[in-house]
Amino acid sequence: MLIASFLLFACPMQDRPSTELITAELRSATERGLDFLEAHQNRDGSFGTDAEDPDAHVGVTALAGLAFLAGGHAPGRGARGKASVRCLESVLSALDSDSGLIVTERTFASPMYSHAFATLYLAEAYGTSERDDVGRALRRAIDLIVSAQNPGGGWRYYPGSRDADLSVTACQVTALRAARNAGVAVPQDTIDRALAYVLACRNPDGAFRYQIEYGHATFQLTAAAVTCLQQLGQGDRPEVEAAFRWLDRYFPGGEEPVRGHFHYGQYYALQAAYARGPETFARWSIRVRDRLLSEQAESGAFPEATVGDLYGTAMALLVLQLPYHFLPVLIR
Repeated sequence: MLIASFLLFACPMQDRPSTELITAELRSATERGLDFLEAHQNRDGSFGTDAEDPDAHVGVTALAGLAFLAGGHAPGRGARGKASVRCLESVLSALDSDSGLIVTERTFASPMYSHAFATLYLAEAYGTSERDDVGRALRRAIDLIVSAQNPGGGWRYYPGSRDADLSVTACQVTALRAARNAGVAVPQDTIDRALAYVLACRNPDGAFRYQIEYGHATFQLTAAAVTCLQQLGQGDRPEVEAAFRWLDRYFPGGEEPVRGHFHYGQYYALQAAYARGPETFARWSIRVRDRLLSEQAESGAFPEATVGDLYGTAMALLVLQLPYHFLPVLIR
């Protein structure tokens, strides 16, 4: 029986950012991005990694589903309600009935990233549908995350791994927070050990590194760590303020460029900025919005060279649609 952790997940809602952040250009760009996703959804509701690679990837499918939800398109509701339903059914079908792992052939080699995104998606979808089958799948998926946590308090690419890294851990923490928001209990011990792991990855200069033992610090990891701390109810810690000072070096147009995985990094940075307050969020989001809009292709896609354009588009839409306030886990 899981024991709820209310205190560590408690986080006061910040004032909402000004609606001035939602421009006509933003609305047009997000609709074109959603058009691109819907046009490249597979018949079974899944998504591949880009338009030329239709093989089902449950992580990308979950992110696309989140992008639909972030635009207000819940399963069976809204202009893209049918696409949203197909996406949900695809993720549900990927749940392994024995283990609780959400996995497809494309993600079997290192499933925990995709499992976390799929669990996050189920938690957000459950809040809009309240379908019993979604709730049951969500609980199975959360039980898998809890059991997969290693002795050091973190998570790695596969259940049962003895080591951990901050990037995979951040994905699991976000899923746990979303599940808690949806009414699924999480063990206190899981939260305590996850918090300890994140803090143990901190460098003296305020940045966060890949693993406790080694690994360089990056913008993406530091933004993910800050988001973790906020989601664990620790947003007022001095480590968070120090991390923001470090992250300011990478403010769009600032002294340091963000190298690689831009969409992934901003996915966390914008969540962290939102939780910090309207002024920080507005300052950061306007620059990120302008860059993303300048990079959108004629097709509506947001190109991403590492994983693929469907992944890049879903991630960009999660960033751009955050001011719409539709996803509870992103607007604590």
